[in-house]
Amino acid sequence: AAVDAITKGSHQYTRSAGHPALVKLLAARYSMHLQREINAEQEISITVGASQALFMALQALLSPGDEAILIEPFFDLYLGQIRLAGGSPVTVPLEPKESGAWELDIDRLRAAITPKTRVLILNSPHNPTGKVFSRTELEAIAEVVREN
Repeated sequence: AAVDAITKGSHQYTRSAGHPALVKLLAARYSMHLQREINAEQEISITVGASQALFMALQALLSPGDEAILIEPFFDLYLGQIRLAGGSPVTVPLEPKESGAWELDIDRLRAAITPKTRVLILNSPHNPTGKVFSRTELEAIAEVVREN
């Protein structure tokens, strides 16, 4: 029974990037959504949460001396993760308006990008303000990213 279980993959050990059956299922689903074939073994990684996923992404994308742009205010975990990857945080503030809304100045974002910029951490809803970026705002941010 033990040999049978081991050869069929029925044991407590799995690959660190996720159980094969799970990553295959996710690859099939995202292949359909993205309209391209997703390689389960090379393009899917299961993490224990968003913090681990962001940490792994920053480790992969940043080298010492690289910059990562943060929309301020930001979740304090980002600073340590950027620094552990050897990067330097660069902040661009959201500006509070009289209406209570938060607004991102696209020109300030554009000015913050340098040849050393490798990452822009952007989440919507924004943490900690809860701001949900509009489609128009996201398109403007995407345009700035494409320029660089």
